[in-house]
Amino acid sequence: MFRFAQPVYLYALALIPLLALLHYLTDFRRRRRLREFGDPELLKPLMPDVSVWRRELKFWLLTAALGMIIVCLARPQYGTKIDSRTRRGIEAIVALDVSNSMLATDVSPSRLDKAKMLVSSLVDGMTDDKIGLINDRANIICFSDEAHRTQLEHAKKIKFSRDADENMRAMISKPYAKVLREAFPHATFVGFTGTPIAET
Repeated sequence: MFRFAQPVYLYALALIPLLALLHYLTDFRRRRRLREFGDPELLKPLMPDVSVWRRELKFWLLTAALGMIIVCLARPQYGTKIDSRTRRGIEAIVALDVSNSMLATDVSPSRLDKAKMLVSSLVDGMTDDKIGLINDRANIICFSDEAHRTQLEHAKKIKFSRDADENMRAMISKPYAKVLREAFPHATFVGFTGTPIAET
């Protein structure tokens, strides 16, 4: 099946007849001015380098080039077909910040509880979806800010609040960096930090 991926560009082909009309109007005015100046047959020997066919050939070559550029922008395609499919679920991984800053109460009841409720609502609204799976793709780039805070030695300094449930304790007892590497075993990791690592 022959089709154009971007057919909207084909409207620009309307410029070609407009350019042709402008070209012949300009040529008509030029000939009229020559007749006002003198007899065209007598003026020809005075202009031996003027070629009408050369000017016409140049114009139509440039016009043809413009037309081909417009057609190329429309991206003609052959041998393709349009296949519409219904989505049957997605794969998603939710990363949740569980640092002490999430215990702030500027959001009721707290940032952490609010985030947990939002994640719960997200999961409840999913149908035929998968969440929290390990993704072994190699074309994943993971960026982490304050990356030094997610390493093993720093994770040992975590202090749990009294109201932290057992599931939360189990989740953050493992360093976040290790969790990421287990979730994305073949990904590329980029860590940023502005704190001297030796002091943390």
